[in-house]
Amino acid sequence: LESNNIVIPDIDNLTIQGNSPTGSAIFEARNIHTPGLHNPRYVGIFSRSTEDSRNRTALNYINNLTIRNLTLIGSQTGEGYLADDLSIDGLRINNVENLLVENVRTSSVGLSIECRNLNRAVIRNCQSFNDAAGPTLSNNSKKVIIENCYTFASYDDSFACLGNLPTTSAITFKNCIADKGLKAPSSVTASCFKLDSGGSEGGISGVTYINCKAFNAKPGRADIQGGFINGDPMISNIKYINCSAVNCHVGIKVAGSNIKIMSSLFHSCLLQNCDIALVTEVRSPGGQFQDISFIGNKQD
Repeated sequence: LESNNIVIPDIDNLTIQGNSPTGSAIFEARNIHTPGLHNPRYVGIFSRSTEDSRNRTALNYINNLTIRNLTLIGSQTGEGYLADDLSIDGLRINNVENLLVENVRTSSVGLSIECRNLNRAVIRNCQSFNDAAGPTLSNNSKKVIIENCYTFASYDDSFACLGNLPTTSAITFKNCIADKGLKAPSSVTASCFKLDSGGSEGGISGVTYINCKAFNAKPGRADIQGGFINGDPMISNIKYINCSAVNCHVGIKVAGSNIKIMSSLFHSCLLQNCDIALVTEVRSPGGQFQDISFIGNKQD
């Protein structure tokens, strides 16, 4: 399906659904606009959502799904976020093998792009502005690359990898930028890059950040505010390569086993103008830290 200048009314959503686990269900969208998503019962675009009450049985995978060139505009506000009154998501993509999402722009939606149960996916060149949260990977996602994406003023986590199942693996964030905004209000909170397995052992493993940048993560709650934050010590095998956190409350908070913060090529990890540059949590054995630049932090 290829569309041109299609307007989706705000009274419903678009559901993408294939019926063969081995065939090819390909959706390619161009210039789709959703001017003002307001109904909290819906998401802008569904893909095989297990949360859609119309699905009564187990769902097969969609194969080879492409979603590109969308603009999704919602009604999320900082006041609504603090009151736990979240707008609908932009994209919710479940149960897909071989996914490509590119050139999607979201503004004032709930989660910009929420993904669960993915196998082999690329999300690239996407932008998120004033959303409740940016691109988020949840349970049972593996072999996913998120690259060249940008978020601005996310109220919650800008980029997140969450999950309490031991199959979330081989996740790469590359050349991504999360900026909370230099003079952001206190409703802009949480972290730029978040890992959290909900206290489940082995929930998240094998995530790599390459040349990712976190800026201005200072307003809001100090206990969860920062550049790169590991939410619990059950995470393992995480790498930060050529990453930087500038003007954040906490630059990098490390929790979990076998965490590596290192440099490659000609660049090192940079922690600059942070309240606390680097924090290591309990139960975090096997960490390696090398070639880290500490510049102008209140506490290194």
